[in-house]
Amino acid sequence: PFDLILLDINLPGLDGIELLDEIRKLEQEHGISESDGVKIVITTGEKDVNTYVDATKAGCTGYLMKPIDRKMLVGELSRLGVIKID
Repeated sequence: PFDLILLDINLPGLDGIELLDEIRKLEQEHGISESDGVKIVITTGEKDVNTYVDATKAGCTGYLMKPIDRKMLVGELSRLGVIKID
């Protein structure tokens, strides 16, 4: 099991949202609940509301726009409980 996947929307020969959907289907097939599933943060340079909506419907737990700076990434990882900030 993985704690986190940072998944770009535009992958060579593959759509990131379709991959996200497939990961969530595999989790369901293996009896993994939504709350126990891997945290998947979509990363993209696309500034399209529909992309955000599609990613959310497919089950992303986070969404970061590129360029991603350290503060944004650390904040999102903290929000998801992957890291703790003191």
